[in-house]
Amino acid sequence: MSDRDAIEGAIRSYCSAWELRDRSRWLGAFRDDAIQEDPIGGRIRQGLAEIGAFFDEGLRHWSIGLTITPERIHVLGREAAMVWRIDAARPDERIEFEGVDVFTFDEEARISTVRAYWEEGFRRRFLT
Repeated sequence: MSDRDAIEGAIRSYCSAWELRDRSRWLGAFRDDAIQEDPIGGRIRQGLAEIGAFFDEGLRHWSIGLTITPERIHVLGREAAMVWRIDAARPDERIEFEGVDVFTFDEEARISTVRAYWEEGFRRRFLT
């Protein structure tokens, strides 16, 4: 398997873990000392404990589900950018929005850093 294939596989696993609500799978995509900034300009999280708390809060908030769909993945060396779409729902609301994640990876195709670019321009549908 090439580095490119391993990195793309790690990104797809990172995305599918949200829909599967699989915290272990999601954290398994990261180095122990990884850094996450989501969104850019927001809180910077370092290490699996802080990154895991982000996952927990996301699933708590979007209790019905959260799906990250990779629209495009671009890999160059040990860096990658993913254009994505998120669909998320809780009992009273559904949202859709788009963004870009920029990653760096270690030699084992684990995430060293991830920075998420997205804006508050959600398309919301309120459920009643």
